[in-house]
Amino acid sequence: MKKIKGTTLIELLTIIFIVSLIIGTVTAIFVSGWKNYHQQSAQIDTQERAKSSLSTTTTEIRKANQILWSYNFWIGALCGQYDVKKKSFIVLVPSALALRPCQIEAFLSDSSHIVISIPSIDANQNVIPNRWDYEAIYLDTSSQSLKSIKNRWDGSQYLREEKTIITNVESVTFTYEPSGGIITNTESVMVSITTFQTGGGETKRTTLTSTVKLRNK
Repeated sequence: MKKIKGTTLIELLTIIFIVSLIIGTVTAIFVSGWKNYHQQSAQIDTQERAKSSLSTTTTEIRKANQILWSYNFWIGALCGQYDVKKKSFIVLVPSALALRPCQIEAFLSDSSHIVISIPSIDANQNVIPNRWDYEAIYLDTSSQSLKSIKNRWDGSQYLREEKTIITNVESVTFTYEPSGGIITNTESVMVSITTFQTGGGETKRTTLTSTVKLRNK
């Protein structure tokens, strides 16, 4: 009978080494591709966030006729629209007032907050004489979100609302021009927003800046 030669230990170790090398190379390529994909996705996401938030902010400022030093906003889910005669906000659910009443919170215009007055517009898109809606746009550092709050006058088409414009916001800077003057005389505002998103083990950031003129300035 013919003697069959078996696999030697050296040959076996060589095969294991080659297979391990192939698996390691394939795994490295896969991990690299996965990281690149998620990093690129994070970059695209943060760019879209920056564009969207900057567009929304500049659009609102463009409607404004004036920047205010400060304004006391009524906040809370039960607050409705402003009643001119009573000079207060209508409570949407009176029976629940004791549970969650409308509250007042003062917002000040500074480098990370902006308070604006917007001429009230009726359902026919006509400006209501001597009536204004008020809005604050600001960076909520606790949630790293860009937020806004609006109070409206009775008859205005704009809704009274509190909303998050965009999340994952690292910084917001409002620069009032002309600089060094009275803030209520501001003619234009330079807005700079930095957003971020983490993906593939890296944090991507995008900063966009735009200057917008106020209404009729």
